[in-house]
Amino acid sequence: MADPALGLSASTVAAKPSWTRISIVILKLAVAGGILAWLIVSGQLNLSRLWDVHNRAALGALIGCRLVATTLPAVRWHRMARALRLELSLGRAIHIGLTGNFFGAVAPGMLGQDAARLVYGRTLQLAGGAKLVSTVLADRMVGVFTLAGLGVLLAGWRLADAGTVPITRLAMLGVLAVLMAVLLAAALSRVDLAAARQRIWRPIGELADAMVQYRHHPRTLAFAVALSVAGHMAGFAAFYFAFVSLGAAPTFLPVLALSPVLTLVRGIPTTPMGLGVADWFGEKLYSSIHLSDGAEVVMLTRLVTIGIAAACGVLLLVPVRRRRQG
Repeated sequence: MADPALGLSASTVAAKPSWTRISIVILKLAVAGGILAWLIVSGQLNLSRLWDVHNRAALGALIGCRLVATTLPAVRWHRMARALRLELSLGRAIHIGLTGNFFGAVAPGMLGQDAARLVYGRTLQLAGGAKLVSTVLADRMVGVFTLAGLGVLLAGWRLADAGTVPITRLAMLGVLAVLMAVLLAAALSRVDLAAARQRIWRPIGELADAMVQYRHHPRTLAFAVALSVAGHMAGFAAFYFAFVSLGAAPTFLPVLALSPVLTLVRGIPTTPMGLGVADWFGEKLYSSIHLSDGAEVVMLTRLVTIGIAAACGVLLLVPVRRRRQG
């Protein structure tokens, strides 16, 4: 029998929301609205500036950077899934990833993308629960740890460039961090999983079994980290081009050095897409390097991201099919 087309319905994506969830969403939106109103009244956020684009080429570069930052995580997940022998094509992974971006526009943090991967993965019968979850969890860990590492590296580079911290001291700290990571990896490689599974809940043990398989795929992990670096750097560059499109003349390195912190703030599930919270952080962070349009830049990049997410919603109309057996 031919496999039917598989899509996502509202009941599939999430369970029926309870009054508690609805109340939390309303509270978050109220907080976001209050912060935005305060930013506007205090003059820290001028919405009219968003329609006064001075450099259309920079705006195009901003859109391009956001497209790269949106697509590369799907490619990264494809490689992570293929390492565990999941029958996931690159085209299908990108389809699922871009569809997840549509839900990510309203879900807190990166939960929209992760939920789409899990829902589609189970529906497409890509793997059992533990193995599928391990691919999503490992992919998210690679992305978050790479973001944190880039934040430390760029901040150190910025401090060294400004002469605040000697470059030799930063190099020593970097060598120490690498040695600690090597020692941690060596320790984890000697963990007795069979014994550990007897002491912990079975599903957790199964997930640990699946996760530890990645230590046998160092090239996959290295490639995933490289994709993460490229994707995050594109996201950081988007903030720079947002400043340029609004007529500012920022210095590239200081903007990049602060952008990882702002990216982390936007990923924290406080309000949808960090509405209000990220704007305030952007204003405070970028004002420290004498840039006055921090809140406007955050809002502009958010609007571009929402536009891309809305376009990704069209993919809901394109069915994803299971591979025929036989």
